[in-house]
Amino acid sequence: MKINAHSTLLTRSALIQVIISAFFCGSLAYYLYASPSNWDPKVSIASFVAIPAAVIGITQLVISAQVQRASYIKDYAIRFRTDKELSESFHYLVYRFDNSAYALFKTAGKTPEERKALQDAQGDVAPDLRFFDPRAAQGAPQERRLDNLLGFFDTVGYDFSRGLLHERDIAGVFGFHLDHLIQRQVIQDYLAYVKEQWPNLGSFHEQYSAPVPFRYLRRLLRIYVAYRKSEEKSAAERED
Repeated sequence: MKINAHSTLLTRSALIQVIISAFFCGSLAYYLYASPSNWDPKVSIASFVAIPAAVIGITQLVISAQVQRASYIKDYAIRFRTDKELSESFHYLVYRFDNSAYALFKTAGKTPEERKALQDAQGDVAPDLRFFDPRAAQGAPQERRLDNLLGFFDTVGYDFSRGLLHERDIAGVFGFHLDHLIQRQVIQDYLAYVKEQWPNLGSFHEQYSAPVPFRYLRRLLRIYVAYRKSEEKSAAERED
């Protein structure tokens, strides 16, 4: 029977428990063998029992932490896929609003053909999901939708910063979405515009300096880029 190379977490943890327990028990046995005068039946037998118990207890804590992280990312994935507004906002304001469409949308003096191309690209899309200029989005319905979408990923970034999520899990579940947030110029321009304008909003800084919105998202995107580059480098080294 061929064993799957990708063993489960429980299988790996059980193997690790056996190896660590065997190592410490073997070390203790060798120590007692080398120094017979230290042999005490009660203490020595208790040590042989306590070592596996301690190893199992610590391993279970590690497993529980990993399961909890997996549960966190699963809950985020379910929310994103079941929240119609989030999925719609991503599909129309990010996925379909590619860089060529964004550049054309911002072009002044469009030709009739270019205006028709933009119209055809949006079809019967609702007004709050149509193409927009991030520097003129204040008060527009697209602003509310985009803030909600970016706020979702900002929360993911916040939980990542607290150690509740692992970058590998985020990349596995939301890699496609983060790829688009990084690549879409309209999103980068919107984030840059928010960061640029925030210090000028005096009402948010009268009693204290309010932090710039989406700071955890920005950090998450930077870490995600570094993670992808590291994965690429590792893959290239394995091929050499």
